[in-house]
Amino acid sequence: MTFRLIGVNHDSAPLELWERLAIPQARLPEAVRMLVCQPGVDEGMVISTRNRLELLTSTSQESNLRAFMGEYFGLSADSLKSHIYEFEHQDVVRHVFRVASNLDSMVIDGPQILREVKDEIAVLGFATHNFIVRKFGTVLRVCARH
Repeated sequence: MTFRLIGVNHDSAPLELWERLAIPQARLPEAVRMLVCQPGVDEGMVISTRNRLELLTSTSQESNLRAFMGEYFGLSADSLKSHIYEFEHQDVVRHVFRVASNLDSMVIDGPQILREVKDEIAVLGFATHNFIVRKFGTVLRVCARH
């Protein structure tokens, strides 16, 4: 199993692009279902906040998350290419903790980003019961208590 994350945020893309990539909370379960139907993706989670979109996956074989992101939003690969960042293995975990703890935010706004990520995990918990959601959800609940 390999953890992979690709994303676009306030640092990697202009405002017009990451606003276009936002997924409303009501559409998150659908987006996750489509993500986990991609070849090579065993489990998935989508984090979509006011200034970031991230696809977090567990894969057992090669998958093309860039192509999925382009197709899902109707954007060309070229328009996304220079704005996407990617992490694998332990770097995924490190990145998610940086996001949840507000170290990778546009504005330091206390517990707001942690609340947003937890809310997204709560929505996804109803849509899919998988390892990623359970583990990251548990970790974020513990972080919120401290």
